[in-house]
Amino acid sequence: MENFERQLADFKLKLKEIDATHTDRLLRSKIAIEHCNTILNNFKEQVSYYIFATPTEEIRFFKHIKAYPMSRLIYFAKIRDFELRFTYTTAEEKKKAIDKELKRIHKFFREHFDFVQYIDQDREHLDHLYFTREHHLLLVSEPLTNFVDPKFNTSHDHLYARIRAKQCFRTYLQNRYGTIDAPENRLGNDGPKNTLRWTASKAALTELIYALYASKAINLGQTDIKEIAETLQGVFQYDLGNVYKTFSEIKDRQKSKTKFLDELSMGLYAYMERFND
Repeated sequence: MENFERQLADFKLKLKEIDATHTDRLLRSKIAIEHCNTILNNFKEQVSYYIFATPTEEIRFFKHIKAYPMSRLIYFAKIRDFELRFTYTTAEEKKKAIDKELKRIHKFFREHFDFVQYIDQDREHLDHLYFTREHHLLLVSEPLTNFVDPKFNTSHDHLYARIRAKQCFRTYLQNRYGTIDAPENRLGNDGPKNTLRWTASKAALTELIYALYASKAINLGQTDIKEIAETLQGVFQYDLGNVYKTFSEIKDRQKSKTKFLDELSMGLYAYMERFND
């Protein structure tokens, strides 16, 4: 049991590090989701052969240890989904979306009112029913099936994690509402207003995006074309349209397929040469 406790402590420290290191909401959520998946996969494997000494120990694991990274997984998945869907919408549309999300959360809490009260008031008299696998009627209704397994779930541990996640997400949305009109760039980074604009061609930016992807220069290659494209579009406040279609056109060029990258290289070389005279 001490091993589980230690892993959870390390997990929380890593989450704090991710939060302190990454200010971009999408990137921070992506990395946090990967971190959550890692520890949950480890827990799932370990629990498959671990024998809890007492029901109290089993309750401790499913209510307070496993449920924490599960709630973080759900929380960061919701943030990522929200930010991806509304990155390029107007401030008014973002506010409407937040209002709708808050209403959904309120409805969810109403539907599970009794259990929400149970956990918010720190009750424990039904923990033996809710957080041991002896009573394993699963109540999962969200598409997070990776960790839905009778050996790795109790009847209510996933619901418990969902409630904690939605409570955190509610706070996130309430705070996010106040940042919509703030002078920040389109990806929602904190800091001064972004004045960078892409003034080269659409094909040029597409070349750059695919070059960064192919070279694995970002996140050690652990990211995709879509995320790089969305990030650079936000940074440079430029609409690429269908980046995949543009790339297909670049591949069909009769002359240089890396025209912009060649120009970058020659331009940099010429700039350096100026300082050698």
